[in-house]
Formats: sequence, C-alpha cells, structure tokens
Amino acid sequence: MNATQKKLFDEMNAAYVARHEACQKYKEACKAFVESAEKTPEFMEQWKWLEAEEGIELKQKNNGN
Repeated sequence: MNATQKKLFDEMNAAYVARHEACQKYKEACKAFVESAEKTPEFMEQWKWLEAEEGIELKQKNNGN
C-alpha cells in the first residue's frame, strides 16, 4: 500500500468508526426517548416507524385494563 492509499484507507476507516459511533448514539437516544415518552395514540402513530426501522420495542403503559 503506497502513502496515498494508506491515507485514504485511514480516512475511510475513521469515517466508518465515526458513522458506527453516531448510529449507536442515535439508537440509544431513540430508545431513551421512547422509554421516557407518554405512549399516547398520537405518539404511537408517529413513532411506529422507529420500531420497524430500529428494532426498538414500543411498550404501551398498562393502565390495568
């Protein structure tokens, strides 16, 4: 690997690591939001894509019904 290839590889690797870390932070933030939010029908409608896209379970509050 020549110097140019090494530099490009290092940049590519750094971008990959940054992307992975950003995705992890996004998933953690989404999960925290979902867990802390009141599960109204409006919320569930707006955020059902989150469950499909991120695999995060949206748990509705059990009001004893």
